[in-house]
Amino acid sequence: MAMLTLVLSLGILLQPSFGQDESIPFESLNTEQPDVQEEIVNKTNECRRSVSPTAQDMQEMRWDEDMAIQLREVAKKCSSNHSTKEQRMYNGTTCGENMALARTPMPWPTMINAFNDEYKNFSYGSGGKTNDSMFGHFTQLCWYSSFKLAAAVNNCSDAFGPVFIFWMWFWPSGNYADEINFPYKNGTPCGSCPNNCTNGLCNNPCWAWNTCSGCAGNKHLCQREDVSSCCKKMCTCD
Repeated sequence: MAMLTLVLSLGILLQPSFGQDESIPFESLNTEQPDVQEEIVNKTNECRRSVSPTAQDMQEMRWDEDMAIQLREVAKKCSSNHSTKEQRMYNGTTCGENMALARTPMPWPTMINAFNDEYKNFSYGSGGKTNDSMFGHFTQLCWYSSFKLAAAVNNCSDAFGPVFIFWMWFWPSGNYADEINFPYKNGTPCGSCPNNCTNGLCNNPCWAWNTCSGCAGNKHLCQREDVSSCCKKMCTCD
């Protein structure tokens, strides 16, 4: 079985006019504040509940402050490129990452909506509606097995003008290249977790993950050591 390949979408470069009417004080975006953390988690879970077609196995997101501390260190660098795999390592596996650049500080729900709006470019089961469709921020935002969340923002303005960079991390990561057209399993909300459900989202996260591709559909091979060792999520949780 081959090693998994992650898909990281290019950061969103928002138009100068985007969110201008909603511009707010930069300090109010500080993710060290519990009310900001709650706002981010609630908006993310709202998006995860609203996927169409509906998901039967979508996990409920919760904030992870240790992961957020790690992400804030990345944000301090003000890089407009995605962080490295090494920077995104957390608890033994990588975090998924969404990022966006904006000219004004804007509410976190507005930024999360910008990621979620890529659903318009995506068809469940087949991927992008056109060859150049961008949808990876949406699929990572709504990847069924991710259940830990962190976010950070930094004022990276320079001589060329104001720039605010927003980051979100999702753990464990989603957007696996061989599964990206199916970011979740279609079905009745909580159909896969009827006894572990919170308002349409599952609350029984899996703490194992697959480290190779080709796991899907091969659960009958879990008695093999080579399969069980690299398809741990499939063999212990799915």
